[in-house]
Amino acid sequence: MNVHSPANAPARAGIVAEGVETLGQYDFLKSHHCDKFQGYLFSKAVPADALSDFGAGFAS
Repeated sequence: MNVHSPANAPARAGIVAEGVETLGQYDFLKSHHCDKFQGYLFSKAVPADALSDFGAGFAS
């Protein structure tokens, strides 16, 4: 049996792609409607006690 889900299923389901390390992986996931990512492409691992300082860099 073949089951096809809608193209935007990853985004609607709140799926986070983990371990994204290359632009090729990012582009592939974007082309499959995934819009949440984490991985070394975006940031190295951040210790829990440093998260508030890390997040402050993104405040507007």
